[in-house]
Amino acid sequence: MKKGIILSLVLFGLIFMSCKKNASKFQGRVQYVDSTGAWFYADSAIITFHDKDTNAPVSLTGATDADGIFLIENVPDGQWVLKGTLMIDSNTTYIGISDKLECKGKDFVAAPIDMVEVD
Repeated sequence: MKKGIILSLVLFGLIFMSCKKNASKFQGRVQYVDSTGAWFYADSAIITFHDKDTNAPVSLTGATDADGIFLIENVPDGQWVLKGTLMIDSNTTYIGISDKLECKGKDFVAAPIDMVEVD
């Protein structure tokens, strides 16, 4: 009985580690241009993943740091579109959408997002 439990734990650990090894990390910088034409890093943007075919959001999210950089780990293989949203105040919102991005167990996927103001 003990051998069966130990073997099960070892197999689970190997499977878990192999899944982690193949999971991708998406990293990027989010920036926006204001009404004067000046570029800024989006220091509090919310990043959401969307299915590349349906544009439906999935349960992968992240946020930018003070330099506009985000890192989202454990992204499953597939094709994705990232959407960044930044609210400056109640009247000013910026939105940016990445190109279609694909991951197949890569260590890092570059995912820059440029935002524009929306009305």
